[in-house]
Parts: sequence; C-alpha cells; structure tokens
Amino acid sequence: MNRVFEKQKFIGLDEKWDLTPDADHGVVLTFKEARIRIKENTGEKEEFLFVDKYYFPRVAQALSKYCEMSLNHNESIDDIVSNSERIFNLINTIKDEFR
Repeated sequence: MNRVFEKQKFIGLDEKWDLTPDADHGVVLTFKEARIRIKENTGEKEEFLFVDKYYFPRVAQALSKYCEMSLNHNESIDDIVSNSERIFNLINTIKDEFR
C-alpha cells in the first residue's frame, strides 16, 4: 500500500474527486458525478452515477492529473487563480499530513 494511505484509506479532494489506493501500491484518482440520461426506447429520464477512474503509480502523478482536469473547466482568469490557490493549499495539506 502507498504510504500516503497508511493513516486513512481515502483522500477527498473535492465534492467530485478522491484518491484511493489500488492493489498494486499505486493510486486511483476517481471522478464521480450524478448525471441524467434519457432512455432511447422510452424517452424516460434516469439518474445515474458517472464514475471515471485514472490509475497512477505515484500520488504526485494523480495530483497532477487532478490539477489538469480541475483547471480545464474554468471560465475566467479569476476562476483559474481561485482554483489554483485551492489546489495548492490542498496539496500542502496532504503533504503536511502525510510526512
């Protein structure tokens, strides 16, 4: 198991993203979001949980991907600065907590 996960088995990054260990000493970055799909045959709306997983050998690589994905959906420079500061603080918290 990755050393970061010796104290806890889950690190929540925000409301949609989290980090968990995998069986091979790596890290899984998981994105979860409630979505609605429309069934083709009936036109009925159905809610489902969309899950996307990214596998990395190191926590630093997972956090890099999280930064990339989180900053892709900003609409203004102010949003980018705000999210960058939030991510920087989050990474420092993780670093301090798991040294």
